[in-house]
Amino acid sequence: MVTLQTSSTTVLEVKRLRGRSVPVTCRPGQGMKLFHPRTEDWCHTLTSTYGGGFVDGDHLELEITCGPGSKLCLSSTGFAQIFKGASSQSTRVKLEGDAFALVIGQPLVPHANSKFTQRSIWEMDAESSLISIDWLTAGRVARGESFEFQELLTDLEIRRSEKLVLKDRFLANPELSSFRNNSSFGTYQALITVTLLGPKVEKLASTLNAFWNSDIGPQRAAQAPTRLTSFARLPKGGYQLRAASNQRRELLEVERCVVDQLRASGELDFNPVQS
Repeated sequence: MVTLQTSSTTVLEVKRLRGRSVPVTCRPGQGMKLFHPRTEDWCHTLTSTYGGGFVDGDHLELEITCGPGSKLCLSSTGFAQIFKGASSQSTRVKLEGDAFALVIGQPLVPHANSKFTQRSIWEMDAESSLISIDWLTAGRVARGESFEFQELLTDLEIRRSEKLVLKDRFLANPELSSFRNNSSFGTYQALITVTLLGPKVEKLASTLNAFWNSDIGPQRAAQAPTRLTSFARLPKGGYQLRAASNQRRELLEVERCVVDQLRASGELDFNPVQS
């Protein structure tokens, strides 16, 4: 049975029941709604914000617990428009036992004069597995806005068996430093980061490393490549793939590759990114 309540924090709890991953608690909070289009081997949950983004004063919180044996695919209904003003989102996830979570984050689109903070805290057991896909764009590029936001902070913290294994922090302030420098974004307008941890991601990590590391190497050409990727093993366990490109659509192949490989291995039985 799904219990429905109302509070400032959106709460989701997924458990394995009779061979299915089921949302046993779904409590919509301020500014966020949850939808569950699929509850079979995987629980597919969609997040949606009112108005399609974050306005000045929004501070959304999401808490998720995945019980042993459960599988959660968390994705969104579209882009996250970061409107003018200050806003934030905080996500805390606990994976118990051999739970498996695939999180496909909303592409962040920071508007001019916006200030946004995104914090994600993961607590995993040793047997748990996680794949997190995070997107960042330069802004409303089609309208001529590129890195015109005031500040953007993304903070990812992952603990495994109560030990800190990853602290990934990205702070962007275009007023203090130019993003057009080659040491920063250069000509690129979009960034995707894929973080993988746990026993169920090893085969996928090996495939991603073999395929996407082909882009790495000394760049001696007079003009930067349209896409740049890197794949690295994390010092305390896990892996991370980053790719930057002039346009987001050139990075969608990375996202599709992750999903396709999971489906080919039998870990995933549906396509959450199918258009």
